[in-house]
Amino acid sequence: MVGTVAGCGPAFVDVFLGALSDAAVQNGLDRETSYQVAAAMVMGSAKMALDTKLNPAELKDQVTSPGGSTIKGVVALDANGFRNAVNQAVNKANGTYKDE
Repeated sequence: MVGTVAGCGPAFVDVFLGALSDAAVQNGLDRETSYQVAAAMVMGSAKMALDTKLNPAELKDQVTSPGGSTIKGVVALDANGFRNAVNQAVNKANGTYKDE
């Protein structure tokens, strides 16, 4: 499992970075800046997780406010199956997800 997460995870993060960048460009940001901002954000979030050793849910809760834009975005990710997609990607890469 460590090999799957460590070995395949970078590609999954790259897909996420690409999606963030595409959305930023769609909303008016230039491509180069969108990549830089997205990559710096992922690096900062990862550093925060490693440094604090907090559960990811706790870290998420620290940056969401009631009725705010972040929680609205998190709800949209959930409504569109983001967590399930990540779970299936890891299971498939690990060989534990069987096609119907």
